[in-house]
Amino acid sequence: MRICSGSSRIVLVTNGHALKMPKVNPRHVSRDVRYLLMARSLGLTQEYFGNRISGFKVTVLRGFKKNRIERRASELLGDIAVPTYFSSGIFNVQAAAQPHGLDGELILDFLFGRIEDCRLYDADHAFKRSDNYGVHEGRLKFLDYGNSAAVQLMLAYREQFRAALDEVYLLRQT
Repeated sequence: MRICSGSSRIVLVTNGHALKMPKVNPRHVSRDVRYLLMARSLGLTQEYFGNRISGFKVTVLRGFKKNRIERRASELLGDIAVPTYFSSGIFNVQAAAQPHGLDGELILDFLFGRIEDCRLYDADHAFKRSDNYGVHEGRLKFLDYGNSAAVQLMLAYREQFRAALDEVYLLRQT
């Protein structure tokens, strides 16, 4: 088993499955509790410290949102993304994939070579991270597709994404 961590989720990967959960940052929790206690002791309202208390909520809610996006997009994306087998919002169960050993910038270059859409530049952060990809059933696929802008782009150019992923993965094998 291995544990991976992203900006808003933690992933537990076993032999065959990946469990994605919203990330809870203990620093955010302890900070938020301190601010609430300070606000109460000073007689201040929670709204006074509201912007400081949002770190925990934002991180957890972002993780829920990404899980929901992946649940909805899994079937639509088909063979360009690892399937999501189950989602409760709190956690997603997906197929596990193997590391691929490719550079994310190289993958992004292959995508740019096939897709001429300015939206690719807006969502390139979702495509250039090497650990957002893995090998599943002998093909390179997206592992992290919780970004709605990226999903819209992948749906619009599904065949081009599949061709680019196959091409860059074939290059790795030679």
